[in-house]
Amino acid sequence: DPYNGEKWMYVNEKGEPISDQIFEFKDLDGNPQTPGSTFHTTLPPNLCLTGVDGKVGLINDKGEWVLPASYDMIYKATQEPIGVLKDGKVGFIDLKGNTVIDFKFGEYFALNNSYYQFSEGLAVVVLSGSVTPKGGIPKSGVINGKGELLFPLPGVAFGPYKEGFVMVGTRENVHGLVDRTGNWYPLPTHLMIWTNRVSDGILFVVEDKSDGKNIKLGKFGYIKVKVDPKQ
Repeated sequence: DPYNGEKWMYVNEKGEPISDQIFEFKDLDGNPQTPGSTFHTTLPPNLCLTGVDGKVGLINDKGEWVLPASYDMIYKATQEPIGVLKDGKVGFIDLKGNTVIDFKFGEYFALNNSYYQFSEGLAVVVLSGSVTPKGGIPKSGVINGKGELLFPLPGVAFGPYKEGFVMVGTRENVHGLVDRTGNWYPLPTHLMIWTNRVSDGILFVVEDKSDGKNIKLGKFGYIKVKVDPKQ
């Protein structure tokens, strides 16, 4: 039963094991987890996430190690550099294990995969605080490919940059967009974003009719987002 922390093995499309290695997955507290939930990730083609002795790494489709299992977490990334957590700090590495951006950012342990993935040349990072299995609300910011902080965010991101914007929610539950230069475009307080990115200039939203005690959603709709051609 994989949901009770059993061992894992990777097989090819014929059901044949690609490696004799048996893998396991644990959270930061050492509790058994499944790779599909705790370590849910999107990786470059032909790479698999692996777990051994409470650490994670990457193997290719031949069962060969690309990155040894020496990290606490590997974040969602379809391209290099890849964000990884080690010794309580996050940095970015290439697929040879070389550090591209120093390990200087806070840990992020959540399932929405908004942080530590580069998209359109930008990535959202934790500046202070952390999000762990026990909770937490981080202070977030946006960096460029050199690891330079461009600007802080007014809240928590819940999606990568797409078409020049990232989705953000504040502590006051105000949703909105932040563009590539840090400009904040809040939505009316009765609207919530119901997607994690702009798609073809359209944002999917829903009415928030919660009364402070119970969550209640109203009608769904779409908002046209005007994209600055200079971005």
